[in-house]
Amino acid sequence: RLPRDLQAQGAYGDLPGWARHLLPDWARFFAQGYFPSWVRKVIYVDIGDTLVFGDIAEMWALFDDFGERQFLGGGGMPFRLPAYGPLQRRLNVTLVAYGMGFNSGVLLLHLGRMRAANHTISLLDTLHGIAADMFDPEHPNLRIGMDSMNVHFARHPSRFFRLPCSWNYMPKAMGYEAPWASTTAWGETWSAMVSHPGLLQPFSMEHHCPGAAELFASNGLQISDRRLMPLRTLSDAPAGKSQMRFCRCGERIKLLHAAGAIKVQPWVSFLLQAWG
Repeated sequence: RLPRDLQAQGAYGDLPGWARHLLPDWARFFAQGYFPSWVRKVIYVDIGDTLVFGDIAEMWALFDDFGERQFLGGGGMPFRLPAYGPLQRRLNVTLVAYGMGFNSGVLLLHLGRMRAANHTISLLDTLHGIAADMFDPEHPNLRIGMDSMNVHFARHPSRFFRLPCSWNYMPKAMGYEAPWASTTAWGETWSAMVSHPGLLQPFSMEHHCPGAAELFASNGLQISDRRLMPLRTLSDAPAGKSQMRFCRCGERIKLLHAAGAIKVQPWVSFLLQAWG
């Protein structure tokens, strides 16, 4: 059962208006409170925009890689969301995963440790504490659940485990990947025929690192946000080109997560439809 503060009654307890979000979005973060005590570990995966190419048993085995204090595993964001810079400054925090924050669409939750750490009380304390500073009129579309959790784990980084890139692979609709199957770059007729460079088969994908010619061609296209240009993305990656988005070049993708605006690109729609 969800904490009283977040139950769908009246004005959602005494949390402010920005916290009146869909309950399913909050449910994953309080799973330790409503699963039976004998359930100690849970894998959470969004439905509708994820495809699992790998063996889920391998994903479960990642719990063995958790440090003794870690209880939530999430995939690092491919780049810093525009709203996260101002958010970090307002709250004086540094997000996990190299300051990029994590995506909450695929999570490994060690419920036993969450209970032992009093995660419910700790998270509610964070939510109430950041209430006055959370809403930003310049970025009104913050994903409240995910963004609140990012602030919480920025304050408790020792409890966070970063999932390998291959288990929450998020091709984005901005930056280097934007030209692939983009109607603005190819036109509607051609874009429907263009696939993502890392998609090998309907059930097989790898992390594609662009070559010099691809970077040159991509840089020649109009991309509104200069921070997302591929050369900058590659040079700013934690370990250079081979580790862009925490992935190794040619690494096989085990879980594809079509998060955000990438869903409108034809190759994503076709792929999801092929899987039914």
